[in-house]
Amino acid sequence: MICDAHVHIGQFREYFFPPQNVLDFLTDAGVERFAVSSTTTCAEDDNRVITEMREIIRLGEDRIVPVLWLTPSMILCERIKRMLDCGIPWRCLKIHGYAQHWSKDEIEQCVTLAQQLHIPLLFHTGGCDESNAGSYLNVCKEHPQQLFILAHARPIEQCIEVMKQCPNVWTDTSFVPMEYVKKLIQLGFYSRILFGTDFPMQRICYQEQDPMELYNAQVQDTKTLMTKKEWESISHSNFENIFPKRSGTEFAGYRNHSSKS
Repeated sequence: MICDAHVHIGQFREYFFPPQNVLDFLTDAGVERFAVSSTTTCAEDDNRVITEMREIIRLGEDRIVPVLWLTPSMILCERIKRMLDCGIPWRCLKIHGYAQHWSKDEIEQCVTLAQQLHIPLLFHTGGCDESNAGSYLNVCKEHPQQLFILAHARPIEQCIEVMKQCPNVWTDTSFVPMEYVKKLIQLGFYSRILFGTDFPMQRICYQEQDPMELYNAQVQDTKTLMTKKEWESISHSNFENIFPKRSGTEFAGYRNHSSKS
């Protein structure tokens, strides 16, 4: 079984990735469940984000783990209330410190929200000093009961140091070189690593390659680095521990809420 912890739908620059297309591709790739956020968030278009996320949930139901991508303006303008009241059963919050600038106080507000909702908080890492893994060390240490995910593990040495100091910190394999994944495994972090691909971003970065061949290669290359036990943890067990599959009641409630909207 494979669960992908890092997937996107929506608008990204001139590209648009419809929910149906993303779901169909991952189904064909053998992915059982996946965590997904909308890149349309970067355009600050809440209506489209809600529409896209509702659509992927309608199509995939309990295969979908909805991730709420937060922006500073969403927090400051109290648009967050609409996102929380729209009926989408959010299972994770996301901060992209490279795409948007976050102050320490704003990050603390996001941590508080994650604690209130009892869900993980994911940080994009890499791209600039402000969003490098090490920049989140203090907040992770200050909130030991909150689960954090350092997506992309960048830079790797900073990610490793944060994970060493903070047992509440996890990472994923999206766009992580295989030698770095191997290093994380060797350090004994396999129970805190999530398989992730950042799909469909590869279709932009590697336009000359067949998307399915590229996705399958990511799976196989990751799998060959570890034992069967480690692969079972990283490919799906760790994901299921954080995001246990819920009964249809949650999604029935969502459908009832959505139909009234």
